[in-house]
Amino acid sequence: MFKIKNRGVGLAILLLLVTTKLQAQTSTSALERIVTVNLYNEPPKGMLDLIGRQASVVFSYSPKVLDGRPPVTLDANQQPIRMVLYLAFGETVRLKDRGKYIIILDNRMALQQPFGDKPQVVEGYITDPKTGQKVSNATVYDKELMVSATTDQYGYFKLKVPYGEKGAKLRVSKMGYADTTIVPLSASSNFVSLNLPALAIPTTAEAHHKRGILGVTFPKWLLSEELWTNSVNIGDTIYRSWQVSFLPYIGTNHRLSGNVVNAFSLNIIGGYSQGVSIAEIGGIVNITRKDARYFMASGANHVGGHMLGVQLAGIYNRTQSVTGFQAAGVLNQSFGKVRGVQLSGIASITPGSLQGVQISGVYSHNSNNSGVQLSGIASISQQLYGTQISGIANYGCGRVSAIQLAGVVNVLKGTVVGAQISDAVNVADTVKGVQLGSVVNITHQSLTGAQISGILNMAKGDSAICQVAGVANVQRGTINGAQVAGVANQSTLIKGSQIAGVTNLARKVSGTQCAGVYNRADTLMGVQVAGMVNRAKLLSGFQIGLVNLADSGNGMAVGLFSYIKKGYHRIEVSSDELMSTGIAFRSGHKKLHNIISAGVHLDGLQRPIWSIGYGFGSSWGVSQKMDVDLELHSKSIIVADRFEDDNDHFQLYVGLNRSLGKRRSVALGVTTNVLRYRNASATNDKTLENAIPYTLWSSKADAERTICGWIGGRVAFRF
Repeated sequence: MFKIKNRGVGLAILLLLVTTKLQAQTSTSALERIVTVNLYNEPPKGMLDLIGRQASVVFSYSPKVLDGRPPVTLDANQQPIRMVLYLAFGETVRLKDRGKYIIILDNRMALQQPFGDKPQVVEGYITDPKTGQKVSNATVYDKELMVSATTDQYGYFKLKVPYGEKGAKLRVSKMGYADTTIVPLSASSNFVSLNLPALAIPTTAEAHHKRGILGVTFPKWLLSEELWTNSVNIGDTIYRSWQVSFLPYIGTNHRLSGNVVNAFSLNIIGGYSQGVSIAEIGGIVNITRKDARYFMASGANHVGGHMLGVQLAGIYNRTQSVTGFQAAGVLNQSFGKVRGVQLSGIASITPGSLQGVQISGVYSHNSNNSGVQLSGIASISQQLYGTQISGIANYGCGRVSAIQLAGVVNVLKGTVVGAQISDAVNVADTVKGVQLGSVVNITHQSLTGAQISGILNMAKGDSAICQVAGVANVQRGTINGAQVAGVANQSTLIKGSQIAGVTNLARKVSGTQCAGVYNRADTLMGVQVAGMVNRAKLLSGFQIGLVNLADSGNGMAVGLFSYIKKGYHRIEVSSDELMSTGIAFRSGHKKLHNIISAGVHLDGLQRPIWSIGYGFGSSWGVSQKMDVDLELHSKSIIVADRFEDDNDHFQLYVGLNRSLGKRRSVALGVTTNVLRYRNASATNDKTLENAIPYTLWSSKADAERTICGWIGGRVAFRF
């Protein structure tokens, strides 16, 4: 504990008590080195000299930093240098460390600013009261402000609260400890020293580092340690009406996304949440820790709990259990019960029970079947109470009380009103009921029922309610229901759902096209979701994919690259405070378009700075010649061709665009910038510091990286 002595000015008394070994290893942060200091009316410089000798650190500061400061009186026993300096100076200084150097900056002018004009910084240490050890990987958060931070190896955290907010509801959570509300050292202080009480019966932390859902371990670039740490630590559930994310850690829910249940969720590349209550759409992957409801679509879906509703995936679905409709181009895997319909191009696996319909191009497996199981090659069930149909083999190791059918060829030139079931080939003129074949189904005239095959469905008639194939579906007429294939679908008119593992082709789509690789439609009035490319001549709906292409239309596209031939596309030449010369290409819809950019900074630097980036923009007309622009950019900064430094620049732009004619305009606006760069490289560090005009804030993200921010501007010419 600390004790502040309030006495009059007198003779300086210096007492130095050394009770622990000096922690001067290069791996220990200078601000975290432990010292013992007892001072009475000591000048500030004398205190710094004392700490420097004891901890083998060097203080760097301007003489003005110490001007006007009173003598220091305090007792600090075995405490980090950061805490000692806070007790001596409070929040009137800002601290940085570089190796053995500690930089002290004067913060007195900043403290005099109005409350609403500056962010509130809450920092401090979390300690285990029984052991006295600092607690690492604890989560500090505010679920209303959606801000969070985790403690480092020294138990230290630093959390920035938005402008105008007090952050009065900050809590600390850690597996094995009781949730605790943060109480500062004093009513006017933002520095925290908190003892985190352990639970009476500690919980195990074995799952802490697995970062997986249903046995799948995700890479760190997609699901970071901090995201998973917050998910494990925090017991609260946060409910929000909507969220938008680019990646799980870049979105409106920030690093608390794994503890949020969203009503609506849109993930450009991937998203991570605790649950979904209404609908979620993702470009590549949706990751949900617990339950999801009503509608989910993406290249891949992971649900750690129960899925209730419709789940569509270009590649695969993986859930604990399902009630509703589940379709995937390659694989469906449910570890519990499936009640409803499960469709896949390659395989459906349900170790639990199936109470409904399971359709797969290659392989179906479940332990208890109370409905219908269809597969192009093999069906396996421990107990079967419905109908099991397969092109080659049916296998039931339990009780079979319904129908199991497998043959070779069915050929009928007349009409099929009921069911046609074959091992290899079905051929008919007209089908008004059900046609099942593991290899080929051919209908020369009309199909008004269901056509299901492991390889190919072909119909030349006018209407099909449902076509399901492991490889390809071809329909010359209209699909009024669902067309599902492991590889490819082709149809004239889609009024329902067209789902394929690789590609979908249609002249007109009024429903949904979902493919693992490629979708194409002459006219799109519904939704296209592809793992790679969406293509439409007339876009009147919505496209989600890595690449979205269209000739014309007023629809919307979300992806890494979107291009509408007769839509919005601009080339921009710009300049801002970091990149003296920049060029960008804008493409897509005026209200939502992607931006690919590059830039260079040469002025006054010994080594050039390059940038390449990607972003999203939206322009809204406020008059005939004036637009308001809102943009979000993510850029990689390269110094002296050192790509390995991995410097990240995030920029939010708000500005005006003034038309100078039909094909020209000038834009001017304000930028909010966040730069995260590697300071372990002296070349990288110094060059970037010289390039940045100034910083509003700067802090150390970890042992090798610094993060800083500033407000800037950009001027551009577009044509």
